[in-house]
Amino acid sequence: FSYCASLETIMLPKELKRIGKHAFFNCASLKSIDIPETIRKIDNFAFWGCTKLKEVKIPRNVILGKNVFPLNAMFAIINKNRSILIHFSFSYEIVLFKKWK
Repeated sequence: FSYCASLETIMLPKELKRIGKHAFFNCASLKSIDIPETIRKIDNFAFWGCTKLKEVKIPRNVILGKNVFPLNAMFAIINKNRSILIHFSFSYEIVLFKKWK
């Protein structure tokens, strides 16, 4: 799907175990993604260049590669256990921000 500028949403198959390197690279219109529980790893630059990405729903214990999200990203990453995580693009850390009751 790299460079698919018109891609706004995607439904990933439940059988998927990994999102490969550059999988959605420069999909500039992608706004949100719900990553299935079966995903164990998201490779380098998978969502790099997805400048309209605002929300990622991600399972717990997913291993993230380098520069998975865009440099200018500041968006909510919502864990499947209903924790809200924030991606700080400056350090590429995912930090627990708030836990829902």
